[in-house]
Amino acid sequence: MHDDLLFVMAAFAGFASLVAAISRRGDDSPEQVEYDFRTLRNVLLLSLQAILYALAPVLLARQGLSTEFAFRASGVLMFVAGGVYVLFTLSALPAAYGQLGRTVPLSFKLNAGVVIGGILSQGASALGWIPTDTYVLAIAGFLYCAGFGFVRLFVSLRPV
Repeated sequence: MHDDLLFVMAAFAGFASLVAAISRRGDDSPEQVEYDFRTLRNVLLLSLQAILYALAPVLLARQGLSTEFAFRASGVLMFVAGGVYVLFTLSALPAAYGQLGRTVPLSFKLNAGVVIGGILSQGASALGWIPTDTYVLAIAGFLYCAGFGFVRLFVSLRPV
């Protein structure tokens, strides 16, 4: 099992959540505050999911389950919980940008594709269609998107 890598992924996600949660910007317009809140919520949800998905197979394996079963069961968790998250986020994203008079940037669409690809791969992995090694890659996708959102939020906090 990849215990060390999974623990490092969980620690990184936790650190990103902590830093994002204590950040604040100078622009207090209602639209920008709402946009920042949605971005922060998205970063935190991605980070918390990465923590959950990184720890799930380790905790299952420590209960005496086989490594393969632990990864497949964790893949089911990622497929279901991640799917709910994607549906929630994709339904709210256009409205958030609409309030600012913008359209959803291509970078967010690509990031959504990364997360959706990871989630779908775990559905396929849970069914035994692809190897369970893809689980770590799917978590890496969540971490990448959380990091992207964190950097985007951090850049928006810089003084004008």
